[in-house]
Amino acid sequence: MRRSDKTFDPFAESPVDGVIAAECSVRVISGQFLSDKKVGTYVEVDMYGLPTDTIRKEFRTRMVPSNGLNPVYNEEPFVFRKVVLPDLAVLRIAVYDENGKMLGQRILPLDGLQAGYRHVSLRTEGNFPLSLAMLFICVELKIYIPDGLGDLMDALSDPRAFLSAQEKRMAQMKAMGIEEADVQTSDLKLGSVKTGNRKDDDKKEAFKCDPITQESLKSHKVFQKLRRKQQKEHNSLLKKQLKEKAAVQKCQCGAIEKYLRTNKP
Repeated sequence: MRRSDKTFDPFAESPVDGVIAAECSVRVISGQFLSDKKVGTYVEVDMYGLPTDTIRKEFRTRMVPSNGLNPVYNEEPFVFRKVVLPDLAVLRIAVYDENGKMLGQRILPLDGLQAGYRHVSLRTEGNFPLSLAMLFICVELKIYIPDGLGDLMDALSDPRAFLSAQEKRMAQMKAMGIEEADVQTSDLKLGSVKTGNRKDDDKKEAFKCDPITQESLKSHKVFQKLRRKQQKEHNSLLKKQLKEKAAVQKCQCGAIEKYLRTNKP
């Protein structure tokens, strides 16, 4: 059963509770046996998943003219910066010729991808395998890191390198005649000044809301619009009721008259 305190919005860009967002980059290097004709080819890379994860018709390689056998694209990586729900995301890699005809494609679930250099065999539109057609790509999978937290993630992933960088920094500061205590004291003073300014700003930005009364709600445009709509529906129901009432009365009167004519003494 789903927990009542958790919500899931497929249109939200924020990560889902309990799911780690991913970052995926795909570099299309070359192709092999894409076509037996001497035609130009290019590759499109799309992502399908949640509405926020779906990216179509955005990443495309350059056209390699007159080479359907072994074209070399060697493009820059196509980066899907933030994949909110990787379990539902799929990667689509499609090859087209210069006339826009699809030569082959492959749809790969993101949670089953392995990072590194890969030969991906292509399939038809009906998902039937092609004999020799394939692409040579490089896939990189990472954890999505929000802006501003890159240094923290680097420190957590490689603490030794972070500590050595800190030691080098402190050695450079000592060589310049700057002590560590001076830097911390200045930071504290600046922090205290900032917190005082923040309190003053909070006091200045405090505002009062006007009380909501029944008269103000009645004068609101939305309320008046809903009231007119309700009145219109009420009038239509009254007309329908009167019409049905008249039809029933007419039917009853006709039945009574027919009965009186047949049972006339």
